[in-house]
Amino acid sequence: MNKKNKSSEKVEEKTNSFWKKIIGFAVSIALLIFMVSGGVPYFTIIFFIILPFLGTIFAKTNKKSFYKLQEILPTSTIRSVAMGLAEISGKAKMIEPVISKITKKKCIGYIYLVEDIRKDKEGRVSYFKDFSETVCNPFFVKDKTGQIKVLPNDLEFLDFEESHQKITGNKRYTEYLLKENMEVLLIGKAGITENNEPVFKKEEIKNVFGIAPLKKVGNYNKLRPLIKSAGYFIYFWIIIVAIILLTPTNLENNMIKFGDYHWKIPFQNTKK
Repeated sequence: MNKKNKSSEKVEEKTNSFWKKIIGFAVSIALLIFMVSGGVPYFTIIFFIILPFLGTIFAKTNKKSFYKLQEILPTSTIRSVAMGLAEISGKAKMIEPVISKITKKKCIGYIYLVEDIRKDKEGRVSYFKDFSETVCNPFFVKDKTGQIKVLPNDLEFLDFEESHQKITGNKRYTEYLLKENMEVLLIGKAGITENNEPVFKKEEIKNVFGIAPLKKVGNYNKLRPLIKSAGYFIYFWIIIVAIILLTPTNLENNMIKFGDYHWKIPFQNTKK
């Protein structure tokens, strides 16, 4: 059974949050220093061009990696799946059930999420994750050609719809279920156990092992071109705005005149 420990996850979340704040503060100070020393042009270039570009490259998430691989990997039939990194799809088949946390339903696996509910002075509600766990037993994925056993250690549930949600006091409780006969798509590693049993498990090199409802993957693939186009469009206009901010302009005789900008080298006036 794949289960995350509550206390360790809380500590990890708090640690990650602390370091994110430290890094964010350091970046803010660096930007402020560049703006004061180098002037508006350097700040504009960093804030409007460099940071958005680096964000698209380095903002890597498991979900992003999953869908990036899904775009390039062919979906293999279970009978012909090759050993190694692979993508398979089919119906989830229960071997031994687990009992869901809230509704006490039999299922293959679930995510249980607890969030703190907070309100600001204006009455706007925000939700902050307090605890989550993923519990899943081994199961089969079956297609028209056969079935393969899935070993769920480190399996990540992606884009599952909430099965049940309730609010008690200042807490919101949500569960997401992997149900019998749910059509799913998985990306991971096809391998063989010591007993020569074919299995599907985590791919260590790419560090990917995810499962998503097949319907959600189909919807994402339909929207993918629009998402990419929107990203390029937004980044194009960010560059245009940055160029406008960098270019000195004057209004003379009802005409806009563009001037030359003399770049200032950062810290050039710093005394030694």
